[in-house]
Amino acid sequence: MTNTAEIARFILEAEDRLVPLVEQKELTEHDLQIKLLMAVRERFGKDLPREEYMRALHVALDELDRRAEAARESYKRTKRQLAATTMIHEGLPAGLRFREACQIRATGTGPVADLAQQYLTWFDSREYRVREALVEAAMKAHPYFERDVTRPHIWHYTAPGDGPDEETLIDWFQRTHPARARAVEAEIQ
Repeated sequence: MTNTAEIARFILEAEDRLVPLVEQKELTEHDLQIKLLMAVRERFGKDLPREEYMRALHVALDELDRRAEAARESYKRTKRQLAATTMIHEGLPAGLRFREACQIRATGTGPVADLAQQYLTWFDSREYRVREALVEAAMKAHPYFERDVTRPHIWHYTAPGDGPDEETLIDWFQRTHPARARAVEAEIQ
């Protein structure tokens, strides 16, 4: 006997695989629904009661709503962060790094100065300094990263495609160079 949650999970996984085909116009919405129903029947049997299927669809829809809400919250947070960054840089000379802009803005008063001070506090935290040191060490060790000769704080990913994000890069470094990663972390007071 299958349960509703298992069927809903299957529906969401199948939907995740099929939606890109709709987005690429290789499959219509109608065809997606038919394929989804056929996949559920194949996996859980043709005798799956309609009521059970409908309950699973509702559970899947609730999960999609939860994911959409989380995505909206993430979007709002990112938008606020980008707007704050823009406010800190606004009116300052081009070419300033963000930390430098924060140092300048933190000397003033008001909400932008307060925000700049919050960033400076974060930049001075051990957590931030360890993360930055690990990213730097990982890029030095990684075969597909090269330092820009004219701007030494810039690194270029030289392999085809997009380079790894910082989390992935740190994870790679900690797995492939565990002793060096521990040493980098231990160096930061």
